[in-house]
Amino acid sequence: MDPNFKKSAIFTETSEPSTPSSGNMAVYAATDGTLRYKNDSGTVTNLGNTQTTYTTVNSNSARWSSVYTTVNSTSANVGTAAIGITIDGAGSAITTGYKGFIQVPYNATIVSVTLLGDTTGTLVVDIWKDTFVYYPPTDADSITGGSEPFLSGTSAYTDSTLTGWTTTINSGDVLAFNVDAAATVTKATLILKVVKY
Repeated sequence: MDPNFKKSAIFTETSEPSTPSSGNMAVYAATDGTLRYKNDSGTVTNLGNTQTTYTTVNSNSARWSSVYTTVNSTSANVGTAAIGITIDGAGSAITTGYKGFIQVPYNATIVSVTLLGDTTGTLVVDIWKDTFVYYPPTDADSITGGSEPFLSGTSAYTDSTLTGWTTTINSGDVLAFNVDAAATVTKATLILKVVKY
């Protein structure tokens, strides 16, 4: 096989294969809809979802220097995505209040939240959700259940447990991002990792 070939391929979802022999790797579509590869030490790496993608796979094997693969899905709304907002105080500390809205064009389940600040400080961001018919969302529509993502003397926060959260998003729902408390931090990004369905 030409190690620099460029092809399109369709992978059938399958269970995890056995560990390849030394100097080889296995690329496969997992049953959860993600594209993965397994190296000769048994390590599995998630390469992404099964939407149309352009993926470069690098291996230690001289036989596979790079593989460019387009993977097609039966649905455009399958896989992992990120929804987020950057809050910029333009050089000054971020102030409280709502900072923006976004309408989500697909069904999804929130699986984690990450909050990143430009410096250590205090920042609490609540997330509100409502249908488009009842736009705009308000504090009564909070999805965090009192467990808002926050910074407290730190610059980074992540949570994949999401205790008390409402994690379901329906296509067309509007999310609002509201700063409940802030000090020192001048710029921050909040990211919701979601699985589309």
